This record gives sequence, structure tokens and C-alpha cells, in this order.
Amino acid sequence: MDLGLLGATAIVCGGTQGMGRAAAPYTAAKAAVTSLTKNLAKSLAPEGILVNTVSPGTIMSEQIVDGMRERLAAQGRDSSDPKDVMAFITEVHDVPAQLGRAGLPDEVGIVVALLASRRNGYTTGADVNVDGGSDFC
Repeated sequence: MDLGLLGATAIVCGGTQGMGRAAAPYTAAKAAVTSLTKNLAKSLAPEGILVNTVSPGTIMSEQIVDGMRERLAAQGRDSSDPKDVMAFITEVHDVPAQLGRAGLPDEVGIVVALLASRRNGYTTGADVNVDGGSDFC
């Protein structure tokens, strides 16, 4: 079935809560990206272009694993263990994920792949949280 779509775009936009005043500029910028996504979705829909945002929580990226290695090792934790990483994030930033672990890159990737694929013919203007429930705090 030809849905008449020209293309789809998924914008990956990190989110953060519970980091106090230091997070204000960061969260304001992320809110702006989400707002831009909704505006682009409305204005580009007549052209058959879908626009969505993906907001990941704490994800086990190379940057997280490498950047936290020494700090977690000093506490007897493993920076490559998603449960240890989330326990640390919860203690330091008070931003727990309800699933009790950090996410995996593939868990974000599959959402981005779906939203940007031809299989997505109707989702536009959405902000999809891939955060293990940390957005619900």
C-alpha cells in the first residue's frame, strides 16, 4: 500500500530530571527540540514527511561506560553493568529508572529505526521516551 509518504525523521533528544539548577539550560534546550519537532510535524505533514523525537534516559553508551569506570570501581561497582550504573545515577542525581537499570543502545536504536522506517506511516509529532520509566519520577 502506497501511503504517499516522502520520508520520516526521528530526532534523538536526551532528557534529564532531578539535576537541579544546573540542568535548567539543558532541559530548556531539550524542550525546545520537542516543541520544534511538533511544529515541524504539523508543517511537513502535508508533504508526507513525518517528524518525531526520541528521548533516551541513561543509556549504556561507550561514553557512559568509559566515563564512569573509575568512579564506579572505587565503589566496587562495574561501569559495564546496567544495574550498577543506574544505582549510581539514582544515588548521585536522584533520577531512578523504574526498571532498575540503564538502557542499552539497541533499545533506543530499534525505536529510531521504526520511526524513521517506511513501516511508520502515521506517527508524527511524537516524543517517545526510551528511559526505563525515569521520566515518571
